[in-house]
Amino acid sequence: MAMTERYVTTAGTDTYANSTNSATPMSLATAFTNAAAGDRINVKAGTYTLSASLTQTNAATATTQPIWWRGYSATIGDLDTLGRTVSGTGPIDTTGFPTLDCGASFTITTAGFTIFERFIVTANRNGVALAGGISAAIRWVSCTNLNTGGSTRAISTNSTSGILTDSDCTSGGGAGCGNLSGGWRYLRNRFKGGTGAGATGSATSASYWVDNLFFGSAVGLDFTDNRSAGTALIYSNTFQGCSTAAIRLPANATNLNGFASIDSNHITDCGYAINNQNSATQADLVVRNNNRTRDNTNGDAGLGDSPNWLEITTDTGGSATDYTATGSDDYRLITGAAGRGTAAVKNRDVGATQHQDAGAVKFQPGMNGGINN
Repeated sequence: MAMTERYVTTAGTDTYANSTNSATPMSLATAFTNAAAGDRINVKAGTYTLSASLTQTNAATATTQPIWWRGYSATIGDLDTLGRTVSGTGPIDTTGFPTLDCGASFTITTAGFTIFERFIVTANRNGVALAGGISAAIRWVSCTNLNTGGSTRAISTNSTSGILTDSDCTSGGGAGCGNLSGGWRYLRNRFKGGTGAGATGSATSASYWVDNLFFGSAVGLDFTDNRSAGTALIYSNTFQGCSTAAIRLPANATNLNGFASIDSNHITDCGYAINNQNSATQADLVVRNNNRTRDNTNGDAGLGDSPNWLEITTDTGGSATDYTATGSDDYRLITGAAGRGTAAVKNRDVGATQHQDAGAVKFQPGMNGGINN
């Protein structure tokens, strides 16, 4: 698709009209006020410290003419080959990414049919740092969202897709690190909760969660399914260290028209692996297959006679028996992990695919962080 290339730098002062020339860039605030469908806003590396909240004034109307925000270091496209660090599940390599600093008071709000690619977004505030302004398609690609405030969310958007993006509330508490309502796709992301925050918030309609890592939630929930319609596919994710539950299904059956497919996940060190809060009427709406669990205090709850095939559960060992090095956020599965047991289905790995034997799987360059088996 043809895009109109526009430019932003930390020192940019020119007009929106002149911003198609890299020699006459505009400011970030000017870009948020004026960006229109079909614009690709190229934001040069540097720290953009907000002095007021930024709200994207205009929304695009179709995926063929989005508003596309793209970070670059020195030349356009020079960050496009970066993926995750070599530890496999470590943070995204953000070398040369522009930083948007919301501080303790400000918020960045996007609008419909927007792509946000290769940014670091930081905040230290009670509340959300990033928000979606309307219920429409918003895509996050290779971004790092960090909020270290007291009652925090790093990101809260509607109808969002996330690809190779990290959301981190390590030092925060209160609400979930990510509140990702609406039904879209989440592929190869990391959600890291804090001392009082779950790793992610809720999905409220049909959604697909594949190859994600949820961890570090000392209090709260890793993933909450609050759908009012549609199907949730929760496939090949890794959940670790959430004191309440890795996956929580809706408490009110009348809010759910659809079912949850929970397939090939690796769930360890949580209060519950799966907690269906409305067991009397909802048990048959959950299908489990080929999951691997270890050392979850209460196992599963409220699932009744829901189908459960090929699950392997062990109650011994610890993180060192499953993961390469949890202290450095390296959650690749070691050879002896429960998820790689002898009863596992051949050629069907569990947990996020980048969480396998150390050195066996690394992200290749590219936007989607492709893997190499």
